[in-house]
Amino acid sequence: PITGVQDGSPAKAAGIAKGDVLKTINGEPIGDPLTLAERLRRRQHTEPTKEWTVVVARTVNGKSEDKTFTLLP
Repeated sequence: PITGVQDGSPAKAAGIAKGDVLKTINGEPIGDPLTLAERLRRRQHTEPTKEWTVVVARTVNGKSEDKTFTLLP
């Protein structure tokens, strides 16, 4: 699960919250979480103005729901 969302970040602006679980980014599975940050930095560098579609699992009233967000890094 996401352990925190930085104030002023694209994720915070989109509505991603602490406790959400990343499922996909632009339709691709998250893959190795240890390399995720570096892969996201590379993607942001190569496509700085492209929006990202992020799907997370969020628990609401004890049930897991998929939520889709659009971010501009």
